[in-house]
Amino acid sequence: MIKVITATGKEFPSDYLVTIPEPNMLFVRLLDTPRETAEAVFRNPEEASVLQFGGDRYEGFTEFRSIFDEGDAVKVGLERCSQLQT
Repeated sequence: MIKVITATGKEFPSDYLVTIPEPNMLFVRLLDTPRETAEAVFRNPEEASVLQFGGDRYEGFTEFRSIFDEGDAVKVGLERCSQLQT
């Protein structure tokens, strides 16, 4: 299991993080994390501005788009802030 670490150092157990190019989005699955906690953290652009996962760093995915319950996990969808797209 890998941890997702937010910009302020909050850590969440995860089993995957993926990005897609169009629309420029990031999806992360958080294990054993209450939906309310995940939503509060990942709706905050300051928390989501930098995410670390398995040695990789993801920046600018600050626009909260979705959250889905997946049994023992929640999947969060974030879109990259249009101001940071190249």
